[in-house]
Amino acid sequence: MVGQRSRKVVIFVVGETTTITIERKVKLRTLIFAAIALFPLLSCGNGAVSAQLDDIESYIQERPDSALAALQAIDTLRLSRKPDKAHYKLLTAMALDKQSVDDGRYLAGAEDAAGWYRTHGSKRHRMLSQYYYGDQQYDSGDLSGAILSFAAARDLADARLDWFYAGMASRGIALIFGREYEYEDAAKYYSMADSLFCLSNKPLHAAFARLQAAISYHNELEPGKAAQLYSSVRAAADTLNDNSLLRDYYVSYANYCFHLPTPEPEKTITYIDSALLISGNVSNNALFDLIIAYHNLG
Repeated sequence: MVGQRSRKVVIFVVGETTTITIERKVKLRTLIFAAIALFPLLSCGNGAVSAQLDDIESYIQERPDSALAALQAIDTLRLSRKPDKAHYKLLTAMALDKQSVDDGRYLAGAEDAAGWYRTHGSKRHRMLSQYYYGDQQYDSGDLSGAILSFAAARDLADARLDWFYAGMASRGIALIFGREYEYEDAAKYYSMADSLFCLSNKPLHAAFARLQAAISYHNELEPGKAAQLYSSVRAAADTLNDNSLLRDYYVSYANYCFHLPTPEPEKTITYIDSALLISGNVSNNALFDLIIAYHNLG
């Protein structure tokens, strides 16, 4: 009891400031204990989000529509850790690309992911973030930025012996050269992509890249090289039994026949008709070739 009286007297004599200081210390101690108590719960929540993102990544290649739906269902307020934010943004950019959403809407998110993985995370995620940032840059019209990102992704893929993404990055570079009417360089990078896709056991990707190389050589006015590649694409379409590849081959080869030094309108008509039998529709350019071919036949 004597000790209690002494404490009260001391507080009274020294004044209110001492009392407030003690109360603040008590409050601070309470907050510290509360934070310690909550830490396991917060860690648990972060771990659950990280595991969910890892799970989405495991099926994003085969089921991008399901992956995108799962990503959109995540409450982004739960993404409190920078690694989870970067992973979420990378996966979103991937899912949008695989769903053929090509309007560049996620440029800022892809840029954030690329910035984070430049100095953090795994080498694989660094490679992926550079590629999908390049994809968003391309879709946004930033071709100079896109070619730098694709080149960085290609280097990172080569270092990891990831021939599939080395092929994807090469194809991205080829797209840019083609858009700039640099058809010789476009053909070169499409041919690289073809070889790299073959190494990664992706024959359909390889055949589509080969088709684009043929079109590029045709645009570069090298019909001999184009003809050899067209023949290989036709054989691949038959082997793979893929109607999309076969339709694109028919349309492209019809255009090739239409623009030969000595045009072959009969073949143009035959191949466009074959494409129409597969899909029921073709591009306006193909329809124009068809009309002119009929006109030339009289």
